[in-house]
Amino acid sequence: MLNTSELIGRHHPGDEAVEQFCMERMSGTALNNFESHLLPCLRCQYRVAEMDQYVLAMRGACAELCPSHAQSRANPGRSAFMRNVFISHGGPSFSHVHAVRDLLNLLGLVPVIVQQLPSVGQSVHGKVQGWMRICRSAIVLATADDESVVGEPRTRPNIEHEIGMLQTIPTIQNRIVYLKEPSVRFPSNYAEKVWIEFSRERVQDAFIPLIRELRAFAF
Repeated sequence: MLNTSELIGRHHPGDEAVEQFCMERMSGTALNNFESHLLPCLRCQYRVAEMDQYVLAMRGACAELCPSHAQSRANPGRSAFMRNVFISHGGPSFSHVHAVRDLLNLLGLVPVIVQQLPSVGQSVHGKVQGWMRICRSAIVLATADDESVVGEPRTRPNIEHEIGMLQTIPTIQNRIVYLKEPSVRFPSNYAEKVWIEFSRERVQDAFIPLIRELRAFAF
């Protein structure tokens, strides 16, 4: 009978590969193969999340013991997994999404926009959930794209659905930044969130509070 380590080696990336991924020591074909396996594999998503928390804790301890060494690092305390930020958005305009994407890139973070990513043979729901699970935080961009039955401006249904999904993802938890256009109305269970208001034509005006929230997530 195979032991646990043999099963991991045969069917999943080994612990050393998970550690290399989280320490940003993986590249090229190995990185591509690892990410292709990670997207549909819930077990390995949890393994990466656990390893990443360990890596972050070790880096934090090193920063306290050797602050000068920590400051010399290009990206202290950031592993590949920690930098992934899921972006939930509606449509049909994407200029505000692209502006937020560019901001995240400038901050050294990795925007995850599901529409632009492969499905790997999954359903729409499975694809969205799979990409959420390899993110550590999320940004919701609620724009007034639809109307409710009483004529109130509403965001696309996928936004409300994805908010509910994001809150159940263990790697994200409460690390969600909520932005919405002022006219958008939500059911009471969503309306109580702390929303940052923005205009899709001038989403840059919301960047300062957005960056403040992202920094609070201890990237």
